[in-house]
Amino acid sequence: MDAVDGLPTRYRLQVRAGLLDETLKLVNYSAVTHLIIAEAVTWFFWSSASHVYLVGLLAVIAVTIGATIHTHWLYRPACAEAVSEKGVSRSYRVAGLLALVLGLAWATMPIVLFVRRQHT
Repeated sequence: MDAVDGLPTRYRLQVRAGLLDETLKLVNYSAVTHLIIAEAVTWFFWSSASHVYLVGLLAVIAVTIGATIHTHWLYRPACAEAVSEKGVSRSYRVAGLLALVLGLAWATMPIVLFVRRQHT
C-alpha cells in the first residue's frame, strides 16, 4: 500500500503538497547539475560522436531545464500561498512531464554513444 493512500483523506493533500514543496526546493540544484553534466558529456564525446546528436542533446536538456526553472518561478509562489487538490495535481503532472522529457533525452545517450556500429 502506498504511504499516501493509507492516510485519512484530510491529510493526503497536505502530504502531497509537502512532497511537492520539497521537490520545488531542489529544482535549481537539479537543473544546474543536469546542465553541467550535459555540457561535460558534450565536451568528452565531441571528438568521437556525432556533433548533431551532442548539440541536440545539449539543446533538449537546456530547453527542458529552462522550462523547469520557468515553471518553478510560476508555481512556487502559488503553491506556497494556497494549496488546492487541483493545483497539486496539476503541479505533479507538469513535474512528471518535465521529468519524462529529461529522462528520455538522457536515455538516448547509451544507445547513441556506446553502441558500436557494425561496418560492412
